[in-house]
Amino acid sequence: MLQELRLRAGNPPIKSFVTPLGTNRNAAAQILKGKRLPTHPQLAALLVKLDVPRSEHSDRLIGLWEQIHGLAPANPSSAPLARPDCADETVPTTYFDSTSDFYSSLEAGVVRARELVRVTYIRQSPPTRYANQAATSYFQRLVAWAAETQLPVNRVIGAPVGADGQPEDEFFDWLEEHQRHTRDFTTYESRVVPWSVGADAINMALIDDKIAFLTFSGMNAQILHGVRIESRRFVERLTEYFMQLWYSGVPLNTYLKKISPR
Repeated sequence: MLQELRLRAGNPPIKSFVTPLGTNRNAAAQILKGKRLPTHPQLAALLVKLDVPRSEHSDRLIGLWEQIHGLAPANPSSAPLARPDCADETVPTTYFDSTSDFYSSLEAGVVRARELVRVTYIRQSPPTRYANQAATSYFQRLVAWAAETQLPVNRVIGAPVGADGQPEDEFFDWLEEHQRHTRDFTTYESRVVPWSVGADAINMALIDDKIAFLTFSGMNAQILHGVRIESRRFVERLTEYFMQLWYSGVPLNTYLKKISPR
């Protein structure tokens, strides 16, 4: 069905699906050829990309996806199947009470990634403010990994803004420097979401659609706690939220052009 809908849409090239699907070119090709199942957010992105209206086509695709994942009966007249997410799931979970331990584990997770990495950075201060060496190493490695492997990194940056909608000077300076440093990296893409809440968000790193790292900062900006959870089901739900942030943001270079010059 995906192949047929792609032909109806004018047979757009594979590379045009990379950003909407948030994956690399090989994975996008496998999804479009039916050799790999898309996640639910990826299926929704495909329907938009292929300009599929709410119709029997979209309903059937969604129905097929639900059947494959055991969320809908193969025969509509049969009794509903029990939803697997109603049952408890035991998943590997690691808690980190040390900033160094958390960022060291996160950097190792990024290095072992084989498909894509999605991360958020929604904090009151730029990464350059934090003194922890493991944190510094992670932030540098994240960008270097995208450049070295040519695998995609999608990053949502929450820029703390005041009542005038302008980011604070220190954060603005980091955004400009970050854009200069990453603008030639084709697989690294960042989008900015203005953040008017005077507190950090719960930040996330999603690796290969199966591992999630979550960070929780406290009153001391230099100290955070974190958790690592390995569960495709859990990551799928976080991915849906990540994609909301992603599509509500604007590319970093576009954001810098729109705000007032300093």
